[in-house]
Amino acid sequence: REKDLYKKEIKEPRDLTLITNNLNNSPNYTVKDFQRDIELCWTNSLSFNHKETLAYKLALLFRDFSNKLYKDKGLLDLINKKEKGSEIEDEKSKRNSQNTTSGKGAYTYRYVSNGSNNK
Repeated sequence: REKDLYKKEIKEPRDLTLITNNLNNSPNYTVKDFQRDIELCWTNSLSFNHKETLAYKLALLFRDFSNKLYKDKGLLDLINKKEKGSEIEDEKSKRNSQNTTSGKGAYTYRYVSNGSNNK
């Protein structure tokens, strides 16, 4: 069975459902954790699926898109600043009913300088 083969071959499985659950339910889930999990999701798909499959091609597309998004939105800079002593403050926020029908909370992230970068 393909699902069993996937579990056997992929050492750190990640999927968007797991990532969403971590965002909604793990208070210590960081931007760095999110970036790592997203990258694992695409890497796992690329290593498991054959190059001619739709799953492989979509993983390439999503990997490139997410990397561009990290760069455009400054998330990689945010992760690097976190590693150098700045803080990331994550807050649980409620999604309003216009944005989702699930009613579950989501994490929002904002950069909070610890003052070490100030001149």
